[in-house]
Amino acid sequence: MLDAPWGEKVMVKKVVVFGSYNVDKFFDIEDINFFVQTGKGAQDALHFSTHKEAPGGKGANQAIAAAKAGAVVHFFGAVGRGAKKSGLFECFRRAGVKTSGVAESSYPTGQATIFRKPDGQHKIVVSHGANDKANHRQVPERALAKNTIVVLQAEVDLTQNARLVARARKKGATVVLNVAPAAKIEPGVLGKIDYLILNRPEAEVVADYVGLSARSLEEFAQTMRDRFALSCIVTLGKDGLLAALLGDREMCRVPALRVEAVDTVGAGDAFVGAFVAALAAGVEPREALRHGAVGGSLACTRVGAQAALPTAREIRRNLSKLG
Repeated sequence: MLDAPWGEKVMVKKVVVFGSYNVDKFFDIEDINFFVQTGKGAQDALHFSTHKEAPGGKGANQAIAAAKAGAVVHFFGAVGRGAKKSGLFECFRRAGVKTSGVAESSYPTGQATIFRKPDGQHKIVVSHGANDKANHRQVPERALAKNTIVVLQAEVDLTQNARLVARARKKGATVVLNVAPAAKIEPGVLGKIDYLILNRPEAEVVADYVGLSARSLEEFAQTMRDRFALSCIVTLGKDGLLAALLGDREMCRVPALRVEAVDTVGAGDAFVGAFVAALAAGVEPREALRHGAVGGSLACTRVGAQAALPTAREIRRNLSKLG
């Protein structure tokens, strides 16, 4: 546990993250129109003097985000052979994340190529590789209990996600599903989760699949809460977030911090990690959302995904600035 403001004795739940691990490669680019230009004058190749390489993947990012925000975290996923011995895999050890449940596969470790504009916006190309071989059975029964929060994303096989969700629900664990990247989530899965986290494009995909509209995000969140008995959280970037929390009829809105964004690539994962760490510490959901909003905002002020993730002390120090 790193820099935890609450102390380990106060940590009432442990966090299990089942998800992806990638090697991220960052390229700074002025104009992403290269990828859609065709015909006369269009370039066939881009050349860079250098690039940066760092560990990533939504599962790994969220596991490390939660650990840096104070939670006790165990990560489960799959990587290529030899990846555990690479220097990049040290990211987990530095954050205090347990990785004994990570499997090695004959498939290559997942890769993400990130093209980043000067304003911090980006486009990403992802090769799932070994991530598609992550199996819910890697998470032992003893890791699923009432004192566990299980966190999942949509960057691994959704069938494996669904099976782990069912097991976690049966054991009484709290289940958090971040539908990132956008995916069609079966109603039967939605009915077994406690917190659904998505951004606007992801909400549109889920809404369409379950026969709803996301034109009004408030109505979408409320309907999802009422239909599936879950708390629905929609992140809005620089506009913060809105949430329809189970058992709370009043819509919750939380602003984002006013920051100068230099890189938004890890903001969503930082939000999830900080939110989950606060829940694990026994913080009430409305206040935990504030922790998430601060974590996501702070991650935009630094370059990289995991390198930008804030500590618990940084999150606590900036909570009062939300207003």
